[in-house]
Amino acid sequence: MIHSSVLLREEVTQLRRANEAASRRKKRTKKRIQKRGVLTKAEGSEILAQADVDAQLQGEDREGRQRARGDVPHQRHCRRYGKAGHNSGTCK
Repeated sequence: MIHSSVLLREEVTQLRRANEAASRRKKRTKKRIQKRGVLTKAEGSEILAQADVDAQLQGEDREGRQRARGDVPHQRHCRRYGKAGHNSGTCK
C-alpha cells in the first residue's frame, strides 16, 4: 500500500513537470524569421497594403459568384415578427 502511494506521488510530480513544460512552450511568443534580407518600413507597409487589396478582391470575387448563382446574403430576422434588424434572441 505504501509502495503504491510512493509510485503515485512520483508519477504526479512527473506529470506536473511535463505540464509546466508544455505550458511554458505554449506561452512562448512566436517569432518569424525573415529570409530575404533587410525589409524597410515602407516595403513592409506596401506588403501589408497589397495583402489587404488581395483579400478585398477575393471577397468581391466571392460575392460576385454568389450573385451570379442567385444567392442572396442571409440577413437575420425575427422569427416572431419576420422583421430584419433583430432576431428572436434580441427581440423585445
